[in-house]
Amino acid sequence: MLDLNLSHASADASPANPLEVLAFIVTDGTYLFGLVLIAVLLVGLGYPAIRALRGDWRSWVLAPRVITLPITWLSSRHTWPYMLLCPAVAIVFALPTIYFEAAGDEALRQLWWRLPLFWGPWLLTVVSLVWWPRFATPRWNREWEKRRETDPMAIPFTDEEIESITRMPQGKRRRRLERNVNACMLYARGAENAWVPPWQDVKLADTEAPDHDLDGRDAR
Repeated sequence: MLDLNLSHASADASPANPLEVLAFIVTDGTYLFGLVLIAVLLVGLGYPAIRALRGDWRSWVLAPRVITLPITWLSSRHTWPYMLLCPAVAIVFALPTIYFEAAGDEALRQLWWRLPLFWGPWLLTVVSLVWWPRFATPRWNREWEKRRETDPMAIPFTDEEIESITRMPQGKRRRRLERNVNACMLYARGAENAWVPPWQDVKLADTEAPDHDLDGRDAR
């Protein structure tokens, strides 16, 4: 469990004015190191989770279970983005305790630790290991699951979205989305032993012929 108790400075040595408290936090070596560590954790946990949930990176819903934790197999769908997002939210809610400690307000710091703002997300993290409600998934995910009921080979990108990607200007975002569509096609065709990280290109020639390619034409 993350402990944000970063310093043991006495209350007498801690400034009381809010601006002075903030200045003390960003200039004190111990606090500054802790803030940098927290920032790294938030980026490491939050960035991939947000990208996965907002739809920039969708191949995770089709990733083979052989590359996921066995305990997550209890769920009918992959839930690992929530395993990353919930701890990140818990860390954000715990940040005020740093200010309370620097200000020397031990009573308020202890009270904050007892509030459900911090412990609630950790409870959701445990739940996400084995289950996540469908209504709490992104809309694109719900729509894909509905399409998959009648088409087991459906990928989490619609034909309209693929066509929209092909009209995007050339750039990093377009290449990343094209790569992700290709990864989804690969996974949908049963490449169970192939792990495709988000930075790696996927060659469709290594899979069965897709129903459509990225320029929107019927490939059959």
